[in-house]
Amino acid sequence: MCGAVRYEMTGKPRSVGLCHCKSCRRASGAPVVSWFVCHVDQLVMTGELTRYASSREVIRGFCGTCGTPISYTHTDAPDLVELTSATLDEPDLLVPTRESWLSEKVAWMCVDRARRLHQRSSQE
Repeated sequence: MCGAVRYEMTGKPRSVGLCHCKSCRRASGAPVVSWFVCHVDQLVMTGELTRYASSREVIRGFCGTCGTPISYTHTDAPDLVELTSATLDEPDLLVPTRESWLSEKVAWMCVDRARRLHQRSSQE
């Protein structure tokens, strides 16, 4: 939002999806969050992320200046990072192909049945 933290990714993301889980909703203040996943070595960051351990396994990164949620890492996959798609300069370039954690979805939020749908993690 403010530009204090920026990133550039080389190559293509591993996946692009929407997450309906309660944790992502609370961290973002939105009913659903779009993430794209890439390998840590594909990413160049400028500026420093402020990090918050939202659980024992999860670290969420955000801009310490404006508070924009930017990243999510999990101890189960230390070589991967998820980034919020809406923080891209051109978010329309990465179209979500899956939706996960439908079991925690807000009741009034619609899903796109053309995407791969997962009741829990998309890794299931």
